[in-house]
Amino acid sequence: MKGFRCLLVGLTVALIAPAFGAQLVYAPMAHYALGSTHLQNKLLGSIDGQADHRIHILAIGIGGDANISSGNQIFKAVGGGLDFSWTAGQNRFGAPFTPTYTLQPTPLTQAPFGFGFTYLGVDLWADEGASLEVRWLGTADWDGCYTYGVDLKGTLFNDSAIPNSARGWILYELVRTPAAVPAPGALLSFALGFGLRRRLVRRA
Repeated sequence: MKGFRCLLVGLTVALIAPAFGAQLVYAPMAHYALGSTHLQNKLLGSIDGQADHRIHILAIGIGGDANISSGNQIFKAVGGGLDFSWTAGQNRFGAPFTPTYTLQPTPLTQAPFGFGFTYLGVDLWADEGASLEVRWLGTADWDGCYTYGVDLKGTLFNDSAIPNSARGWILYELVRTPAAVPAPGALLSFALGFGLRRRLVRRA
């Protein structure tokens, strides 16, 4: 009976446990060696998808050389039905397209060249099982700045050894799709059936 109770407790926890995963951050760096125009479209990396899961983007950001006096940085994410870009910095030089999201300039955190992150909350979902490419589309110009500071998740970034650099920043989670989460009725039926079978076996 004790084992059956433990099983019921475990299944109850499973019933109320959310399908949402831990919040994760992906923050790839772009730097001077990659170029200095808005025509780069360089692949920085990717957020890998998982079977029976969807990538849910909660916030985007930019750190480093994208302050109020810097030429704007532009990052892009594409894949799984998503295709969007975000920018921060001074836009006096323009760009050959209009980014999807415009963030505030990055804040000064370590004078004179260290700048922290600027953020924007979003609610974006990739298709089930799909991965997401993160690209750097370029900058209007570099100003010798770099990312320095603690982000929203408590991670310290110190890119002082790499001036003329910036980071795209994505806060996301991997969320199980409903089809991958057992229905409460099915779990309860299994638990009750398991307990009944145990009792019948004991009586026999």
